[in-house]
Amino acid sequence: PNSNDSPAASSKSRAQPRVCRDTSAGFGTGLVELARNGQTVNSRYVCGPLKATVREAFATQPGVLSMVLSEEYQPGDTISIKGPHGSMEVKPPLGARAGAAVRYRLGPRPDFELRVPPGSGPGREVAFRRRDGIEVSAVVPEGLRPGDVFAVLPPAAMVLVPPGCAAGDTVVFRDVSGRPLWCEAQVPSGMSPGRYFAARLPPPEEEPQMPTTGGLLGWLENVMAP
Repeated sequence: PNSNDSPAASSKSRAQPRVCRDTSAGFGTGLVELARNGQTVNSRYVCGPLKATVREAFATQPGVLSMVLSEEYQPGDTISIKGPHGSMEVKPPLGARAGAAVRYRLGPRPDFELRVPPGSGPGREVAFRRRDGIEVSAVVPEGLRPGDVFAVLPPAAMVLVPPGCAAGDTVVFRDVSGRPLWCEAQVPSGMSPGRYFAARLPPPEEEPQMPTTGGLLGWLENVMAP
């Protein structure tokens, strides 16, 4: 499932058409970095040997889960909802009643807030430079005008903490775009088996320049073998 709640950011490695840039705005007026927001961690491509203790984790693209509460539901009950990799236990929102439709967004929290620069508008791609020098971009949502502010989600995978893993452990997961690549990330604090955390995907320029089948996948399968 896919979510269209907020646009996702992307890193820029070359010029793109119809981009409205405002590099000065990245330092106060156009881009607000939401520090310490949520449990999004960085990931990196797997390019070399891993410790035998590293665990493989399931991962999925962000999305929206929905269901209708059964007639037996009582306010305060914990319910099971079908997730990307099996059932998940969740709490319906306050005020939900039997027969109500509920929706849950499985995705990262926003990394940034962007202010639409002059000359831009819905459907246009805008780019700003962060304080660390990295350029980020996003498409302006419908209904916004110059001066309006919108939240930007990081390009991320939702990673399911596997059994036996705890905060601080390293897990590897398949690239959620469908390419035969692997990424690794550390389980953030507060996470436990059966819960999802957001792993920010590496920028395209960090993609390993190596064959996408054979050696790496075969080596990983040997490492993960029981």
